[in-house]
Amino acid sequence: MQKIIFRAYKPTDYDEIVPMIMELYAKDGATTVGDMTVEKINRTIENLLRRKHLGKILIFEQEKMVVGYAILTSFWSNEFGGRSLIIDELLIKMAYRNQGISTQFFNYLFKKKFYNEVVYMLEVGFTNTAAAAFYKRLGFGDFKTKMQFRLA
Repeated sequence: MQKIIFRAYKPTDYDEIVPMIMELYAKDGATTVGDMTVEKINRTIENLLRRKHLGKILIFEQEKMVVGYAILTSFWSNEFGGRSLIIDELLIKMAYRNQGISTQFFNYLFKKKFYNEVVYMLEVGFTNTAAAAFYKRLGFGDFKTKMQFRLA
């Protein structure tokens, strides 16, 4: 298993990350709020670079090649009594899947404690059964409530 480096996003990563984000959203029809757009991606990148307290984008590198990314955000949860870290997005490029990269990422994440979090949360597409099974092996479970949303 090759060693993966997890590092902060830099503006020079832009041309690598945009196609990965578009792939993620094209894969399962992963969004309920319409198509992913470059404008949304730019707004996310800009906000996370300027407002570090909102979250971060991590780039996954193997031998100086970008092989994946994750977007992390955090909020206080009264229900859990502390900070929740949300793995908002996670994608490994197709050529690098099934090589233990996601396992390395979660081991890194659980050890790092970016926000002194007490709980980790993520979403998985209804049709992405392989990812759901992987997350279950890591100790993730179904939430007892159903998330709903309303655009502002």
